[in-house]
Amino acid sequence: MLIEVDALTGEVGQHVVSFYDHDEALALTVGSFLGAGLAAGEAAIVVATPAHRELFDAALEAAGIDLAFARAAGQYVSLDAAELLAAFLVAGQPDPALFDATVGALVRQSATGRPVRVFGEMVALLWDDGAVTAAMALEQLWNATTRVAPFALLCAYPQRALGDSSARREAICMHHNAVVATVQPPTPRRDRAARRFEPTASSAAAARRFVTDQLHGWQLGGLVDAAGLIVSELVGNAVRHSTGRFHVGVLNLPDGVRVTVADLSPQPPTVRTVEETATSGRGMHLIAALARSWGTDVHGGGKTVWAEIAVPELARLTTSARAVDPAQP
Repeated sequence: MLIEVDALTGEVGQHVVSFYDHDEALALTVGSFLGAGLAAGEAAIVVATPAHRELFDAALEAAGIDLAFARAAGQYVSLDAAELLAAFLVAGQPDPALFDATVGALVRQSATGRPVRVFGEMVALLWDDGAVTAAMALEQLWNATTRVAPFALLCAYPQRALGDSSARREAICMHHNAVVATVQPPTPRRDRAARRFEPTASSAAAARRFVTDQLHGWQLGGLVDAAGLIVSELVGNAVRHSTGRFHVGVLNLPDGVRVTVADLSPQPPTVRTVEETATSGRGMHLIAALARSWGTDVHGGGKTVWAEIAVPELARLTTSARAVDPAQP
C-alpha cells in the first residue's frame, strides 16, 4: 500500500518504509515526517549517518523548526546509526535484550506523555553490508517495539540496494505497514514567520520589531499596535519566568493574526486580581482585552502561549486595552 507521509500520525504500530533515489529526496521525506510531529509537540528521534543527519537538520530548519529549542526541551534526539547499531549487535545479529535496553529504552523515555516519530536507517546499513538476515531481524525487533510504545517509525532504503529485484522489495515490504510516497519539493510558505531570541533585557524590543516588521510586510499595519503590545508582554513573561532561548512566531490568518511565544517553562501564565492602585500585574488582562482569544499549549519540556487578533475588532479592542492599562500609549 502506498501512502502519503502526511498520513503518519504517531499511532502505535505504524512502521513504514521509503525507497529513495537520492539523498535530497530522502531529506524532504524525513523532514516532512519529523517536522509535522515536532510542530505538533511530538518528540522526534533520528538514527542516521552523519551526512544524512546534517541534511535532515537543514530540512527541518528550512521548514521553520527551531532545532536548538527542540533539543534543549528533549523533543529532538539525533544519533549516529553505526554507533547505535554496534551497541546491540552480537556476532553480527541484533540481540533482542540489548536492543530493548538501548533503542527500546530511548523510545520509551521520549514517549512520556506524547507521541514519538522515529526515523532509522540502521537496517539500510546492514542491507548495504550484505547482512540481509540481520536487517530483517532488526525490522522484526522494531515491529515488536511498536506494539508497546506510542511511536511511528519510518525506515528508508536506497533504490540502488534493490536493483531490479522485485523479490528484494517484497522481502522488505513484508515487515512494514505501507510504503511512503516520495515527498516533492514544497511550495515556500509566506503566511508565517518565526524567530528565536536569547533571554536578554533587549529581547522584548527585538521581538516586537520582528513581529511588527512582519505585519507591515503583509500590509497589516493596522494590527501593529495590538500585536506589538501582546508580544512585548509575552516575551517579558518568558524572560522573567523561563530559562534559555524562546521562540516567537506570527501567523497570517484569513481574518487576523496569531502571535505565539514558546519557552522552556511548563508553567502557564495566570490572570491575577489586580488592585486599582497597583503599578504592575496587568499584563495578561491587557492581552485578554486586545486578543479575541488567547491560551496556552503545554507540551513536553515547555509551553506555547498564543493570542489571536481579529482585523475588524482592532479599534474596539485597543480602546479596551487602554482602559485596562492607561499607561499604555
